[in-house]
Amino acid sequence: MADDLIAFNGGVLVADMLSESTATDEIELTQYPIETGGFISDHAITKPRTLELTLVQTETPLVAPGFRAQSVDLSVPTRPTATQQGRADVPQAKVQLTLQGLGNAVVSALGGGPAKEIRWTGQKTDSPVEVKQFRVSVLQADSEVARVNEFHDALLDLQETTELLTITVKGQVWTDMVLTSVRRTDPQGKAGCAQFGIMLQQIRTVETQTVELPPVPKATAKVSKGAVQYGPPPPPVVERERTIAHKLVFGEDG
Repeated sequence: MADDLIAFNGGVLVADMLSESTATDEIELTQYPIETGGFISDHAITKPRTLELTLVQTETPLVAPGFRAQSVDLSVPTRPTATQQGRADVPQAKVQLTLQGLGNAVVSALGGGPAKEIRWTGQKTDSPVEVKQFRVSVLQADSEVARVNEFHDALLDLQETTELLTITVKGQVWTDMVLTSVRRTDPQGKAGCAQFGIMLQQIRTVETQTVELPPVPKATAKVSKGAVQYGPPPPPVVERERTIAHKLVFGEDG
């Protein structure tokens, strides 16, 4: 799983094996009628992309620092398998009773006469138990490790922090993914590994920009003959009357 990893801001999380992956891209169409000739894309909503992964983590990786190979001798009790044969004489009455389903012609052919001999072959179960010696190679850690629990805790931390993740599976890259679900399964009879089913959902992100606009001049309003006119504020009433009297006495240029 060298090419399959979960990257986040500050590190990379890699499992020992990727068992299964499922990516889903889905759109939702409107339930209302669409006008003939209209653009169907205007009535379709693209749902966020989802990704489901099944990861396997073990206590003893194939290659990792802090582990060394060691040979272990095992003694396993086994019972040899052997076959045995036998024969038995069965009276004709029992043979006829057993073969009733085969038809009257067969039963008539076997009826009467001496007892029939039946031969059988089976497996012996009374063979003595033998102990066989095996030598296997295992990886032994130089110190106590808990890789499965540590991997589980790392997944829960990514889920709690809702950090944006980058997922790489077989060269395909999914960005802006958030871990939404973590499910752990410990298989029966396999104490040294666990399976993790995780679900991720893609988050759509947008960028915003701030634009500065020139200041807008303030507009003032004045009432003239019932209509609203916009322009500079009128002079005070006293000042306006003084100006009119001055023009009447001294003229426009006075």
